[in-house]
Amino acid sequence: MTACPVCGENASAPVAGPFREWRYVRCAGCAHCRLIPMPGEDYLGAYYNSAYRVPPERYFAAARREVPLVRRMLARRHSSRGCLLEVGASYGAMLAALRDDGWDVIGTELDRRAAEQAHARYGIDVRFEALAVVPDKGPLDAVVLFHVIEHLPEPEAFLVALRAQLKRGGTLLLKTPNGGSWLAEHVQGWWEWFAPPEHVHVFSPVSLDLVLKRAGFVPDYTTTRLGDAHPVTFELLRVGARRALGRGGEARPPASGGLPPSQRAWYAAALESIRLATWPLEALLERAWARRLRGPELLVAARAV
Repeated sequence: MTACPVCGENASAPVAGPFREWRYVRCAGCAHCRLIPMPGEDYLGAYYNSAYRVPPERYFAAARREVPLVRRMLARRHSSRGCLLEVGASYGAMLAALRDDGWDVIGTELDRRAAEQAHARYGIDVRFEALAVVPDKGPLDAVVLFHVIEHLPEPEAFLVALRAQLKRGGTLLLKTPNGGSWLAEHVQGWWEWFAPPEHVHVFSPVSLDLVLKRAGFVPDYTTTRLGDAHPVTFELLRVGARRALGRGGEARPPASGGLPPSQRAWYAAALESIRLATWPLEALLERAWARRLRGPELLVAARAV
């Protein structure tokens, strides 16, 4: 087995789970998890423009929730507006809100359907590009990179290219699944964000800090949160049901049809019911885990140096 691409450690252990075609291994040094074998770019390109789709209603709900957070984080780091790039801009709602605040915005999106809808709906420049492509728009003042880095076969090379477009002192706001979370440790490969072939790297707080610093960034804020993850109660019930039914954990191949359960009405209704019933417990867990960086989602703000 090859050495960890983040820290170089040779020792690693398989992540237990239901996978057949792929498997994850966890580095013994930095707890970084990576997918083996690594899918090729041709396969991923076909997958993202066929089987993979973010439901618009879920995206717009998340954008409404996250825009205030992004505004606060940018305001603390920038006294004036500048040029902002969002990689993985999807249907464009985040960029539209930031444009209304005075930012000069540009986005990239690997789902052609979403990029076209973003342009039609908001009239903003969202380019249909592979995730690893950094548009030559610099110098940039800020970059929003929410749930992108886990999809990239070569995340460090991408971050280096991104740093080359950012001004010195520019801001990177990043979210990604936390491979060092309580759920990643205890649920292991049945966790929602061990998701081949979509997630080829699952970073721990240690491995993300290492790769950011090598790429020319200094993190100035790191925390964990529930974020876009399922509520913990729902996730434990979901995993229990899948294990009891003997369901696998791999995504449908691109050629297959039909909606996955996560995009069906009954699934959304069950998720919302459990979210409403368990929010006090979830809030307590989120605060407790944030102190030890054990929540499901990593949130990092970093400065280009």
